Amino acid sequence: MAMSAGILSSPMLGGLVYSAGGYYAVFSMCFGLIAVDTVMRLMAIDVKTAQARQTKPQASISHLAALWGTLAHGIVTTSFDSTLPLFVSERFHWDSVGAGLIFLPLVSPSLLGPLVGAACDRWGARLLSSFGFLLATPFFICLRFVDGDSLSQKVILCVLLAGVGIAMALVLGPLMAEITWVVEEVMPSSAQSSFAQTYGLYNMAFSGGALLGPILGGMIRDAAGWGTVGWTLGLITFVTAITQVLWTGGPVFKHRASA
Repeated sequence: MAMSAGILSSPMLGGLVYSAGGYYAVFSMCFGLIAVDTVMRLMAIDVKTAQARQTKPQASISHLAALWGTLAHGIVTTSFDSTLPLFVSERFHWDSVGAGLIFLPLVSPSLLGPLVGAACDRWGARLLSSFGFLLATPFFICLRFVDGDSLSQKVILCVLLAGVGIAMALVLGPLMAEITWVVEEVMPSSAQSSFAQTYGLYNMAFSGGALLGPILGGMIRDAAGWGTVGWTLGLITFVTAITQVLWTGGPVFKHRASA
């Protein structure tokens, strides 16, 4: 929940601070947040000591599916950073405040994180992650229908972004939980020592998606327009939903055979 809220709210905060204080105020805010983060990290108490021995990474189809889902989540989430502010500026003639506030429908559903975690404990990661990516698909595709400057078009855009935000809120927590469960199942005696490596892989996948997302979104927008950005992201979420159905929690056919 905190990671999603931080990543999605950063453009909104940047736009608001830039409008109120200018260019240098944005970076002052960033430096202040880094300072607070540094102090809090120094205050953290590590109550567990990592084991000295090294563990060999063991790949599994479930792990790879979860990492691909995390990469896809990073791509589709951060692709708005390079496309959405420019779109509302050109289409609706909004300033930096409006370009920042338009991220609010995307950010707000991240507050559902605790409920999603409880649902994941009850129904598992496969159902939630698959449903989340599948739910996001029509919302992404329908972004192409926002092509006017009327109030109704602005409402439609906010509703579609809220739908994307809700769908993505169903994805991130279950994927991280799935990675943890895979490690505990494959390496039960050394799960604690391998957790850092597991989180490193998770962070690498999400960071890779966060790097590719703005580049991919910007390139597609420049080449083919806003509508193509929407259905391209919808295609990514649809394909990812299939991978989650088939392999998250183990191969689905093997799972059914053993049930």
